[in-house]
Amino acid sequence: MKTLRNLFSLCLFLTSTMAMAAPQIICTTPRESKVVLIKDTSVALSTPEKLINQRTVASVSSVRTKLQGKGFTKIIFLDGIKHTIHIENQNDFSDVNDYMVMRSQEGHEITYPLTCNK
Repeated sequence: MKTLRNLFSLCLFLTSTMAMAAPQIICTTPRESKVVLIKDTSVALSTPEKLINQRTVASVSSVRTKLQGKGFTKIIFLDGIKHTIHIENQNDFSDVNDYMVMRSQEGHEITYPLTCNK
């Protein structure tokens, strides 16, 4: 497990250094089951295993963004599921106030708290 976490950290470091031109926020759900890479004009969703195995990341460039004070809310649709990603303050991340809501077409909803870093 420790080796997996170290590989995941290395992949995130390499990803962030390759894309220095565009600032990004990297968020994970509890137990690091999902990874969200947030850029100005796109959002990418993945799992740590996909990042380590070098598979492609599900990225969406048609993102609706609503700025709110020091934070923002981004809404994307991926595979028929609406993903709402809310960051309360992008200068001071909070596990309590930052979250991702996934809502299916049938109305089923799952809310994940997010742990974010720049």
